[in-house]
Amino acid sequence: MNASPHRTCTECGAARQDNQSFCDECGAFLGWEEDTARTPAAARPDAPTPPTAPDRDAPTQPQDTAPLAAPHTATGAAPDPTPNPAPGTPHPVPDTTPPRREADERARALIVPVAEPSAQEPADRVAPVLPGTPRADAPRARAVAPEEAPHNGIACPWCDTSNQPHRHFCRQCAMRLAETPAGPVRPRLPWWRRLLGLHGDVVPFAGDRPRLRRGVGDLVSKVVGLLVIAAVVTGAIIWTPPAVAAVQDHFADRALIHPDTKTATHSDSGHLPGLADDGKNNTWWGTGYAGDSSGQAWEANFSAPTRLLDVVITPGVSTKQEEARDQGRPREITVQLTHSDGKEESRELTLNDGQPQTFPLRARDVVRARLQLKSAYTEPNKQVAIAEVEFFGPSANNNTA
Repeated sequence: MNASPHRTCTECGAARQDNQSFCDECGAFLGWEEDTARTPAAARPDAPTPPTAPDRDAPTQPQDTAPLAAPHTATGAAPDPTPNPAPGTPHPVPDTTPPRREADERARALIVPVAEPSAQEPADRVAPVLPGTPRADAPRARAVAPEEAPHNGIACPWCDTSNQPHRHFCRQCAMRLAETPAGPVRPRLPWWRRLLGLHGDVVPFAGDRPRLRRGVGDLVSKVVGLLVIAAVVTGAIIWTPPAVAAVQDHFADRALIHPDTKTATHSDSGHLPGLADDGKNNTWWGTGYAGDSSGQAWEANFSAPTRLLDVVITPGVSTKQEEARDQGRPREITVQLTHSDGKEESRELTLNDGQPQTFPLRARDVVRARLQLKSAYTEPNKQVAIAEVEFFGPSANNNTA
């Protein structure tokens, strides 16, 4: 494709093609010239009229001696300073390329599409700022609801307002509830609470230091407290085993225990001591003496230490009412228990007339049980009789402690 004769570079004057963006000779950008060339000069009223390119063959006239154009008049136009070409010479094409200054201004206007700041900015112009960070709306303060007066509260000694029991300051006047206009009022605690250090629910106020207890009273309180604690511990050590044994004896199942030998201080020839432990209630042991037989005794011996829980005594000669009064009946009996270590203890029993009765013994390691008569329900010509004596112990351990 040949270059158009009317498309030249404004920098060096070299010919260029229509679709060429840069000059092949000097490398100048030709895009501005294309936009300017496509727009006729008449369509741009603000653009100055480009001067006509001079003829290269014509003699060049110095700029200082160039004739000035005649001013416009009403009767005629200014003469054309361009010399007439010679006959046979082609008419030169006028160069419509804008000057370099105009191209620079257009390029600057496209690159920076803002107007240049003037020498003096208006006073009321607001400077541009960056967008701010969005913030949430500040929470709105809510009014505190008034506190309801308690039904059984503490009256303030200053303003007589009812307050909750746990409050230290009045909800109305903010004064201390533990003080009065005359001075602080705090009830004195009982001696036992002061001794054990139990001050109740009294909590010191914020910033108040509790009173230090120093002196003889504090020492005495500590000594008495230690003694009480020692007594409690000692009592627990001593009485815990008997208490445990008593509970076990109370809930244990009973079983009949027969002694190995039975003896008496004196017996009727037909009613020996063995008949009081034969399992029959119509046979009996008699003292052999008329009257209350005070001092006479019946004795049972065990070959091994035995744990005795209860004893059942059937007085008289029988359990039948018509036969029970044929002989005298014991009224008071002393039971003497001998343990395996030689220690003895006694139980005092009082019987009803003619009815079998059960008495607790709660004894351990018993090797001998002696029943001694003290008084009886009898007549002068009758002897005291005992139909049956039965010992009971734990069912799982009949003959052991």
